Order: sequence, then C-alpha cells, then structure tokens
Amino acid sequence: METNKFLSAIEHDELADFSVGKGKYFIADPEYGEHWVLGAWLYHIIPAIEQIKGLEKIHS
Repeated sequence: METNKFLSAIEHDELADFSVGKGKYFIADPEYGEHWVLGAWLYHIIPAIEQIKGLEKIHS
C-alpha cells in the first residue's frame, strides 16, 4: 500500500512541498502531465481526513 503523501508531508513538515507537488509529492495529471491538485485531494487529503475516528465520509 502506498504511503499517504499528505500524512507524510505533515510528519516531515513539508506541507509547502506537498501543496505545489515538489519532488516526491508530485502527482501527475493524467491529461496534462502537470501537478494534479485535484488528485492530491482525492487520493491523499480526503482519505487522510476520513481516517479520523468519528468523522463521516466527506464524499459519497
């Protein structure tokens, strides 16, 4: 299982790098090849938030 990049960025104090897709935090946009901000939310930020006990699913 891939490590959650958002949680890794928090742990290593690298949220600025995560937010701009620098280095290991780059998530390629499947259509344009640039950093995919929506992908960061869909695959890393939202799943991390959903892991918080007692928090209902954000999206359905």
